[in-house]
Amino acid sequence: MSRSPLKLILGMMAAAVLLVFFNFYFTKGMIGSLIMGTVKRPANFAVAELSDVRLFFSELVYFKNLISHNIELKNQNTELTYQLARHEDFREENEFLKKALGLGLTSEFIVIEGGVFGSNFSQQGYRMLLNRGSAENVSTGDIVISETGVFIGQIGKIFKTYSEVGLVTNPDFKVTVKVLGSDISAMARGGLSEGIYLDFVNHDDDIKEGDVIVTNGSDLVPPALILGTVNYVEADPVSLFKKVKLKPAIDGINLGRVLVIKSSR
Repeated sequence: MSRSPLKLILGMMAAAVLLVFFNFYFTKGMIGSLIMGTVKRPANFAVAELSDVRLFFSELVYFKNLISHNIELKNQNTELTYQLARHEDFREENEFLKKALGLGLTSEFIVIEGGVFGSNFSQQGYRMLLNRGSAENVSTGDIVISETGVFIGQIGKIFKTYSEVGLVTNPDFKVTVKVLGSDISAMARGGLSEGIYLDFVNHDDDIKEGDVIVTNGSDLVPPALILGTVNYVEADPVSLFKKVKLKPAIDGINLGRVLVIKSSR
């Protein structure tokens, strides 16, 4: 015979009252604490897990912001480096032009600024590549010098936007020169790895190691361009002339920015 709902409810209420009474008077609340602890553990675990999830997403946002900040700093650093490089380039160009103005080239010569961007070597000697060509009115035979007046070479082959420069050490190079501070003249010619030779130096000519050799302006080359320094003198009585060699001045300069000199005639 089934129990009525009312009896069932009354029985459950009576059992609950007895449980409370028993817990309070005989177990000093241990049963209640046990029940509450059992209920609280899953709740505390859920709260802890939820806190960990919030912390995880907070850290994700932090690292995202940190990465964005680092990218911004890197971009700012790149921009600063670029500005410093431009400033240095402007400063170098200013110094270059100031020195070039001090050369005192007369109005009979046209000066074109250029830059060297490569070089190669063959049996004919060294060739530099200059970033100026026919579009900038550069011509074969034009003189190439440094901003301090060092004779570098002459223009060879011409292209629209660039040209080749044969160095003063090449075998096909020749120019009339003199000893700085004297009236001793000679003909200079390239000697590749030997440097530069001076031809037609008489035995009576007082030339010695350390003398500076410059162009004398008796040909189409401007005067006073520095070619090199005497580093070898041999007076062979069997020969008609002394054997003289130069250490090229281009050995000690930076071949970056250069000047192209052409006659305005």
